[in-house]
This record gives sequence, C-alpha cells and structure tokens, in this order.
Amino acid sequence: MVRDAVRDVLRDELRNLTEAAKPRARYLTAQQAADVAQVNPNVIYKWVSQGKLLPKRAGNRLRFAQDDLERFMSRKEGEVTDQDLDEKVVRMLGA
Repeated sequence: MVRDAVRDVLRDELRNLTEAAKPRARYLTAQQAADVAQVNPNVIYKWVSQGKLLPKRAGNRLRFAQDDLERFMSRKEGEVTDQDLDEKVVRMLGA
C-alpha cells in the first residue's frame, strides 16, 4: 500500500522531469528568421505567400519555428516532403 503510493509519486515525478527536459520549439520573428536564413525579411514573407514556409500565429503576429526554418533551408530545390503535403492540406482545408 505505502509502496504503491511511493511508486506512483516517483513515477509522476519522473514523468514531470522528462516533460520539463524536452526542448521547446524556439519561435522567431520574421526579422530573426531572415537573419538565420541570411536573407531579407521580404524573402521570408515571399516564402510564406508561396506556401514554402508555414508560420505560426501569435495573435496578429507571425512567428516561425526555428526547426521548420532550418528544415526548409536544408532541403534540396524542388524536394517535397510528407510534412509539406500535410501543411498544404491543412491550408487547403483552412484548419
């Protein structure tokens, strides 16, 4: 009985520690994304309008996940990934 309670508490604490240790996505402004990509911020907005880069919305502001930006930049020209297709479906459905 006490052993089970201690086990449950330890399990919960370990779960909380592992959740806290997970790296959180870093979100960038258009200017910061442009700095990372070494392009003009207008290029970032062009990529968004072309559907090449999917921003996240924070209120009325656009933010860009650094992981998404780095993945986009590392792709070969014309390469289409499953994530690209998923993002296009989401945009088409307006979800």
